[in-house]
Amino acid sequence: ATIKLINNHVYSLVGKNGCGKSTLLSRMHSQKIPGWSTQWTSLYIPPSLPTEYTHLTPLQVVKKFSERCRNESRTAVESRIKEVEDEIDILAEAEQEKMELLCEEISHLEDASNLDQDYL
Repeated sequence: ATIKLINNHVYSLVGKNGCGKSTLLSRMHSQKIPGWSTQWTSLYIPPSLPTEYTHLTPLQVVKKFSERCRNESRTAVESRIKEVEDEIDILAEAEQEKMELLCEEISHLEDASNLDQDYL
């Protein structure tokens, strides 16, 4: 099957129980779909909500999961940036090419982090 998504649009997935909605969304969220861009944002809300969510409206649940996802994503990016900076610090001058690649990775991570902040 093929799906075409357009930038700056919000999509919902609706279907009968057992047709694969949760599986698809989970795979999209974990970026395990061929061709899925790391620049796209997805939000997977599991079918069984934790008890602290049961009193919330659907819109409040989406907002709370979105905030949680944004915080986890930001933490992961910041952690990776720190790891790459540590690698740069220990490189010798002879490894200039690797240092440049690591600096590029930091730049891409920071750009991705800024895109997430702008979107959410």
